Amino acid sequence: MSLYHYTNYDSYWKIKNAKCLNATNTINGLGVFFTTSNPRQYSKDETCWKGGASRKLQEKRVDYYIELAHVDLNQFGRVRGDAIYKSEKPINLDEFHWTSGKNSSWSSPLVVAGIATTAVIAVPLILSGIETGLQLYKSYND
Repeated sequence: MSLYHYTNYDSYWKIKNAKCLNATNTINGLGVFFTTSNPRQYSKDETCWKGGASRKLQEKRVDYYIELAHVDLNQFGRVRGDAIYKSEKPINLDEFHWTSGKNSSWSSPLVVAGIATTAVIAVPLILSGIETGLQLYKSYND
């Protein structure tokens, strides 16, 4: 199982340079918070809604992520359901298999699928329309 910690640009670089996520005090108590929402499967809005991070979204604090891969979930406490986990102690990234990245190019898989479907349907129709237009133009000039 992978867990994801979402953050802003400044905190992302601090985390990467220190290789450590420090606990912060929130309405859910002191901790480092993670979600199971994968940025490659959900849009920013979907991830924040599922993870209960609507305030983070509004404050633009989800543009970057830290992913902890192959995590033993028993190391973390559950905050809410099965989507939010927390560690009450700092997370040393050297103790995990981890990756990170920027989320600015996120797009919902449904949106991407919709665009692809539209292209598959629209392109032949447009080409068909051009061909019909050319035939009409040709017959008018003959």
